[in-house]
Amino acid sequence: LTYLCNAPNVDVSAIGIGDMFEQIEENESLKSIACQKDDRVMGMRRFADLVAEEFIDKIETVLCPEPLIVCPN
Repeated sequence: LTYLCNAPNVDVSAIGIGDMFEQIEENESLKSIACQKDDRVMGMRRFADLVAEEFIDKIETVLCPEPLIVCPN
């Protein structure tokens, strides 16, 4: 995974999903995946949260920052 951290045109993010036992995600593992960048680590309670409007808006902002790239509708 650290190979991607050194790639100049790649930003690595990590998303942790809680489990059925209400355990929170392992933050240190996620931080390691996200190249030690706290701002690239996200946590959610359920897989259904991946399709929530709030999450989609947040990811769109990360993946398509203005004004360089405009995401199609």
